[in-house]
Amino acid sequence: MSLYKDTDGVIASNGLAASGSLSAAPGFVSHSTATGLTAAGTTIADALALTAAFNQVGTVASGTGVKLPAAAPVGAEVIVQNLGANNLEVYPPDTSGVINGASAGGAITLAAATDDVGRFVRTATNNWIATVAAGPAT
Repeated sequence: MSLYKDTDGVIASNGLAASGSLSAAPGFVSHSTATGLTAAGTTIADALALTAAFNQVGTVASGTGVKLPAAAPVGAEVIVQNLGANNLEVYPPDTSGVINGASAGGAITLAAATDDVGRFVRTATNNWIATVAAGPAT
């Protein structure tokens, strides 16, 4: 296998190219994108499990949610955007996980009809910090 770096800083091998830093953990790839997602479930147990670093949730029924990637390593950043007509609940990966020091397994809400974007960073095995901002109008 040969690796090379072109003048734009793109590293390629056997037809696979990556720009910038790209890392993978089983079940999670940084710089990956998932669009057109549909939120599911009304609890952490049945919420849609995310696997990408950037996630656009387009369909959000009332009370439904997503959970952050269990395979995301400490230091990983996960972006979630709510494009749906209802509030989106975002849960940690499991019931022992905590977002912004709230209760274990508790969700934070991304508001409906505002294209809210949440930025989640895994700071420890069971801890995440989040910032939420209104997204760009779509």
